[in-house]
Amino acid sequence: GDPPTHYNKYFKEAGYVSAQGHGYCGREIIDLEPGHMENWNFEPFDHEINTIFCDPNFSVPGHPYAILNGPFSMKRRCLYGKDTHTYIFDYGRSFWEKYPNEPKFFRLAFQDAHEGTAEVVQYMDDKITSYLEFLEAKGRVTDTAIVLHSDHGVNMPGFYTFVDAEDFHIEKSLPTFFLILPQEMAQKHKKELKAKE
Repeated sequence: GDPPTHYNKYFKEAGYVSAQGHGYCGREIIDLEPGHMENWNFEPFDHEINTIFCDPNFSVPGHPYAILNGPFSMKRRCLYGKDTHTYIFDYGRSFWEKYPNEPKFFRLAFQDAHEGTAEVVQYMDDKITSYLEFLEAKGRVTDTAIVLHSDHGVNMPGFYTFVDAEDFHIEKSLPTFFLILPQEMAQKHKKELKAKE
């Protein structure tokens, strides 16, 4: 059949200004290996911050899956004295302030949990809280849908894979999904949301 269409196309057609930031060098995760992007109708975002993660001080060219640097590192991910996810959160704040009255779609994507030690992701906790507090202070939680999700559960090589723990096999197929909706929207779609729960 026809190549799949990128979801961003639907937001843009509906009049949303779109932006994204993610912690790797590429337009989408499938950019890391050649041959996939050509089979997809990718829709560019209006704004992106992704190119900062192409800096060779973060990602070594030709080695996107390195375990000691870059987007899959088992070490804390920093660039120029800041956690790499900080750039994405800062960009998100700037995006919200640049378009105060327009409908917006902003994708914040992080690779911080994409390693086997579960160490790196903990550095995001305060930043996530701070970002949600920023939205609340701007009065945007009443008209903003927030989706927190992962593409899979704990699935990266680490201690639990080496000891072949049963929990690893259970957790790797359990992605996270949280949907935070404004009350008006939640009430409007209550039946569908309950059915999909």
